[in-house]
Amino acid sequence: MRRFGTSILYAALALLALAMVYDDMHINLLGFYVNYDLDYTQYYMNTSGRNLDFEEESSEELSEETSKESSKKSSEVSVEESANGKKKEVCFVNSSFGKSKDELDKSLDVTSMHDEKVGFFFFTNVKDLKTPGWEKIVLELPYKRFITQSRWAKFMAWKDPTIAKSCKAVFYFDVSDSPKLTTEQYISAAKKCRSSEFGLTQAKHMAGSITQEFKNILNAHKDIQKNVDASMKWFKKQPDYKDEVKSFRNDQILYDPENVHFQKAAEFFWERYSLELDSWRDQPLWWYTLHHFNIIPQNLERLGFNYDFKRMGHGGHKYGEDNANDALVAKKVI
Repeated sequence: MRRFGTSILYAALALLALAMVYDDMHINLLGFYVNYDLDYTQYYMNTSGRNLDFEEESSEELSEETSKESSKKSSEVSVEESANGKKKEVCFVNSSFGKSKDELDKSLDVTSMHDEKVGFFFFTNVKDLKTPGWEKIVLELPYKRFITQSRWAKFMAWKDPTIAKSCKAVFYFDVSDSPKLTTEQYISAAKKCRSSEFGLTQAKHMAGSITQEFKNILNAHKDIQKNVDASMKWFKKQPDYKDEVKSFRNDQILYDPENVHFQKAAEFFWERYSLELDSWRDQPLWWYTLHHFNIIPQNLERLGFNYDFKRMGHGGHKYGEDNANDALVAKKVI
């Protein structure tokens, strides 16, 4: 009987390994969905099915919204409605900055997702980067790191004039992510975010402490030791620094661009991060920022995205000394 049980265990492990190989580390077995985060080698276990944090609106709300829609949806992304006083219920934001289109993350084609209530904006410094279905916003930002430039779109896009006039809510997600829910579910989540105290929605992270996150970062070759040391030196000088803080995933951030709590936190974060004096990873500093302002994001229990690592550029997002001033070097070369 014991041998039989062992055989069953080995068989299950073999199936698990096979699924990991053939489904880009996304595993669907026996009613469970396991989202494997390659960056930090952690497992996020979710039961398969609909995302409770992206609940459908009631039939009454949906019928009211539907009655306001025109019978014909726009075939391309435009901000014309904004000029007429109508903002998108939610705007998806992506960003990718670098020396050339060949090294950047490859954007998802969102043409099939177009909806008159949803906007799609892609920030980049590369004019010839293909961004099918997105309205491309080309910026030349004054930072020496391309990583810093890409983070501007994550935390400060709400200051861009196009975003300010176009979006009721902003949903940033990494370029390698792919939305998997319905438009109405994302709109519902955006409305809940805007009605919350802090105007911020994020999924929980499993690190649990800033020092543990930095260990994970170094193990995954996402930063270099001197940057991490500089960050920790600064953190320890802060009177309210606490290592074990509430931690959240920054690959997807939903926020209300008009919420004053979020604005103050984002500006505080950016004031330090944009100095480019320490870690280029944003999660530890963002966690400290939320702790500093006593902000607890609305919880995103289950992620509304899948990963597509085949679209990931920048050498799999592994970084070293060459990234310390890569944007500055590239500008001089050009």
